[in-house]
Amino acid sequence: MMEMTIATNAYKAHNNTQLQIVNIITSRFTGSLKGWWDFYISQIEKDYILSAKKTIIKQENNQQIQTFEDDTVNTLIFAIIKNFVRDPTIFQEKTLEILMNLHCRKLTNFRWYKYNYLVKVFSRPDCKESYRKERFIVGLPKLFAERVRQKLRENDNNTIPYLTYGDLINYINKEGLTVCVDLRFKQKLKKKKDRINSKNELRNFCQKYGYQPLNGPPISIPMLGQKYDLYFAFLGNFYGHVYG
Repeated sequence: MMEMTIATNAYKAHNNTQLQIVNIITSRFTGSLKGWWDFYISQIEKDYILSAKKTIIKQENNQQIQTFEDDTVNTLIFAIIKNFVRDPTIFQEKTLEILMNLHCRKLTNFRWYKYNYLVKVFSRPDCKESYRKERFIVGLPKLFAERVRQKLRENDNNTIPYLTYGDLINYINKEGLTVCVDLRFKQKLKKKKDRINSKNELRNFCQKYGYQPLNGPPISIPMLGQKYDLYFAFLGNFYGHVYG
């Protein structure tokens, strides 16, 4: 239904009439929709859809004037819903149940969560209500959802402005990117600490079993005192062992 509505708006933008739009849509039916249109509904029902009109009452010079406008597109969509989805109210009840149980367990699933939530919520007449947008945030991982709410409060004097779904998605993407950068930075710090700890563990292991610790070569040569003599003694022993 959503794709059909989008296509209808595109055809309207090109100044197609309602009847032309319906003819274009029905000519592109495939699968079960094509079988339904070609074989299931009668010619009388087709004529009713193609000639459907709605009543428009206008006020002109303090008088009510009744006019009629083509309503073939909406009638076609309603007929499809009645035949394939049955009662639209039942469909809305199902979408409510899905929305209440839809969750994004991991941030890696956010794209899937966003798509499914928007598809379901835009099929309901209360899609603009703030509690529907709040539920969109609540469905995120708990700690991350609270972080998003906190950022929204900070930007609007301690209250949450429930903006459009697009605005909320931008906030979520921004906070998700921040979390990603923080995690990478912490991982780098952890790796650095692990390297330092592994060196300390190796040094302690050597000392425990009576081996000399594996220390790096001296950075500078002391010029005076016992350390100076020990350093050259170390070099003499080393080269004597290698070349002797």
